[in-house]
This record gives sequence, structure tokens and C-alpha cells, in this order.
Amino acid sequence: MKIIGVSFFWGIAATIMLSVTLFSIAIYDTAYHRIHNIIKYLFFILIGILLIIFSLLFTVTGGTDILLVLRDIDIYYDKEIAFIFAIFTCWSLFIIMRYYGYVLMPEYSNLNKELKSKISRKTLYLSFCTLIAELIILWWCWPILIHVGKIIKTISSL
Repeated sequence: MKIIGVSFFWGIAATIMLSVTLFSIAIYDTAYHRIHNIIKYLFFILIGILLIIFSLLFTVTGGTDILLVLRDIDIYYDKEIAFIFAIFTCWSLFIIMRYYGYVLMPEYSNLNKELKSKISRKTLYLSFCTLIAELIILWWCWPILIHVGKIIKTISSL
């Protein structure tokens, strides 16, 4: 696998910062007892993990020649797959911010109670639909994820 440009390093830096940020939010909320509903918070963590996975896949498919390497082992994806990963990364970032603000921490909002519950329900529905779509895309791109995991395992064992 060959790195194509500097954008790969920017993408890895952004993915690491995103991971650290989500981990810090989870630690902060746990330390200050701000978790009111554990199921909703676990859903937030699952969306965060998928956001990090999509960010990593976008970085690897857009910044390296991994798609050419996969063609050598008879796994074919178009180069536009990086664009799909970019869309899902941005959409997941939007969803996770909205979910955190309107579902997990609605008491910090200036909206009235009726509007808060309406937005909270819509955000839960939107988050659930996004989660299903992301899992379908990951199932479709499973070979890329497996190959990236093998590369990370190889690099970490050095």
C-alpha cells in the first residue's frame, strides 16, 4: 500500500483527534455523572465508533492506493467509494452532535419543553435510520475494512 498524498496524514490526524474528543466526552460525562439513560448513551458510543470507522475508511481509501491493492486479490470497488465514506463521515458527525445536544443533554437547551421532546424524537429516529444505513454500507464494504484491519495489525506489531 502506497500513500498518495499529504491528505492521508491530515485524515489520520483528524481521525485521531475525533477519537480523542469522543473518548474525552465519554470520560467527562462519566466522571460528572451526566449519564441519565445508559441505553441512549451506549447508542451514542456506537454512533461514535461508526463515525471513527468511516473517517478511517475515508482516509485510507482517499489517501492511499488500497483499492488497487484490493484489485490484485480480486476485490473490486470504484474510486468513488471514498466519496461515499466522506458523505457518511460528515453525516455521522452531524448526527452525533445533534444526538448529544438534543437527546443526551436536552437540559442545556434554551428551547421550550414541548419543542425539545419533538426534536428529541426526530433525532432518535434519524439516528436509528443512520445507524442502519451505516451498518449496511459497512456490510457492503466489509473486505476493505478487513484489509485495513490487517494493515493496522501489521503496523502495530512492528
